[in-house]
Amino acid sequence: MQDLSAFPPIQLQYLKSFVEEHSKNIEKTIFEADYNSNMKDQAQKYEKLLIKYISLLSEFEPEKAADECSKDFYPINDCLVEVKKKKNKLAEAVLVRRKTDADSLLKSIQIYCSVID
Repeated sequence: MQDLSAFPPIQLQYLKSFVEEHSKNIEKTIFEADYNSNMKDQAQKYEKLLIKYISLLSEFEPEKAADECSKDFYPINDCLVEVKKKKNKLAEAVLVRRKTDADSLLKSIQIYCSVID
């Protein structure tokens, strides 16, 4: 990956292929790392790749970044930092929605409705 850092579009294509091909294993590893300490190192490596992937998608394919951010295995806070840097509001909204529990979401809708009344 370091060799490709000078070529972001090529880096994006590489990461896209990698994530598509390995998404099930990435998801499984990230979720199981909470219960299996042997998987933590690999999960952290996958998370770094996912964050880089979201950053590149936000720059070159913003709509695709929002789709990817809706997947549960993408780290919310780290991806949120990247999409804000790239000013990708749609991906930011998706991540914030994932971050918010249903009660908070309902309460925010109720507050919004009371303001517009």
